[in-house]
Amino acid sequence: MYARLLATFCLLTSSMSIATAESPTGNITAVSLRLRSGTVPVPALTELQKELAELMNSAGVVAQWEDPNSYRDVSGYTVVVDLQGDCSVPFHADILPLADGTPIGSTAVADNHLLPFVVVNCNVLTALMSPYIADQPEAFREFVFGRAMGRVLAHELYHIVTQSGSHLDSGVAKASFSASDLMKNRFEFDEVAVNRIHDSQSVESGSAYETEAGAGFRDVAAEGK
Repeated sequence: MYARLLATFCLLTSSMSIATAESPTGNITAVSLRLRSGTVPVPALTELQKELAELMNSAGVVAQWEDPNSYRDVSGYTVVVDLQGDCSVPFHADILPLADGTPIGSTAVADNHLLPFVVVNCNVLTALMSPYIADQPEAFREFVFGRAMGRVLAHELYHIVTQSGSHLDSGVAKASFSASDLMKNRFEFDEVAVNRIHDSQSVESGSAYETEAGAGFRDVAAEGK
């Protein structure tokens, strides 16, 4: 069974102020996500959402998925997600050469602002991970592939929440991901990344988000396992 969720640009008319709530670690930022396009197996989608929620929660960010057909107002950032390419985690997938630096995810940019429009390229993920999962049982492929999508998406949300295109040397906020990064049992934001997210300034309602998506800020996949 496959899930196909659609969202439209008009859903971004909801409030863009940052929602905060007191917690033992300080303020919590809310991010609402709407999957605009992409077909992905339900188990992989479930694992994507689980991994993303855990990673963002570790940095003090609540990531919640909205029904793309709902027009209700939400607090915090609203981020539109597109999953491009074949996200079906194919068995015996053709292994295509993947050059170092091939874009694996991107965040839209306009007027030096990172906008809440994110793309994850499933074809690149498939090429990167196929040598290690293509012959594995379906349940395993969907679990690992979904978790990998969640990690790439968490990286892009890091850019949006911090409003910075800079990267760190390790963890989810580093510049490129290898197959090993995407497959290991634990792959997290490092302390510097968490501190940057905590220190992020609140974005005023109607600032960068009123302009349409422009050129993409691209994050890349690295060769190697």
